[in-house]
Amino acid sequence: MDLSQFIVPGVAGVAGILLLVLLKTILSLRRVVATNEVHIVQSAKKTTSYGKDTTHGNTYYEWPSWLPVIGVTKIVLPVSVFDLDLNAYEAYDQGRLPFVVDVKAFFRITDSNVAAQRVANFDELLNQLKAIVQGAVRVVLASNGIEEIMQGRSKFGDEFTKEVNGQLSNWGVETVKNIELMDIRDGKDSHVIKAIMEKKKSHIDMESRTEVAKNNQAAEIAEINAQQAVDLQAQQAKQAVGLRTIEAERQVELQGQEKVQAVKEAEKLTKEKEMAVLQVEQLRAAEIEKGVQIVKAQQARETQVTVAEGQK
Repeated sequence: MDLSQFIVPGVAGVAGILLLVLLKTILSLRRVVATNEVHIVQSAKKTTSYGKDTTHGNTYYEWPSWLPVIGVTKIVLPVSVFDLDLNAYEAYDQGRLPFVVDVKAFFRITDSNVAAQRVANFDELLNQLKAIVQGAVRVVLASNGIEEIMQGRSKFGDEFTKEVNGQLSNWGVETVKNIELMDIRDGKDSHVIKAIMEKKKSHIDMESRTEVAKNNQAAEIAEINAQQAVDLQAQQAKQAVGLRTIEAERQVELQGQEKVQAVKEAEKLTKEKEMAVLQVEQLRAAEIEKGVQIVKAQQARETQVTVAEGQK
């Protein structure tokens, strides 16, 4: 902007220079708030938030705080989500076993005026939030055993979040998502987790070897059962063949016996027929002989009668 247009024509010298400097100074104090920030401006009478989504707009003049009445101070805070990392934080379980954890949290400012009343700048807010998270992590972990902590990271993330949420409203801040327990490991000169992991590895190895042994045993038993089934089937097959062979031989023998019986019956029938024929012949011969004898007897009687009559 060309400030020379504000100098009244004809006015020269010191007055003009002072007016130009004053205008430049005023314009240099104009602030335009970035879209991802909020500026909380504190004057002698009130606190006002400036930013993209505030009711007071996103521009203001940052009058030096030493000026009476109009002087202000400001705090710059983000309106976007910001994260906080708690790395290698030393903690203890309920048995006072030491370990370190990595925790990650995500926050956003919900009430910039409240936040500005609690802190002087964003770094101070981060430090206070970090202290809150540390306290929540310490309290929750100290109420549980280390093995349970190692196995339930999502569960403890939920508990961290609940513990923290109860305090955040006092800072005008809220969590965006559950706080995450990223890692748990041994600290310096500590071997607790390593010992637990070694124990778990040995237990897994034992279970694996036991399972392998069981599987091998089951495989051997299955092979034996399969072989027995094959042998039994072979034996049954042989037995069936033997039975069929015996049955065939018996049938052959029966057929042979039936043939012999048939032959004998045929021979018997033939003999019976022959005997019948012979008997008929004998009867006929006997009848003939009888007839002959009768004839002879008649002839003899007739001869005797004739002789007797002759002797008379």
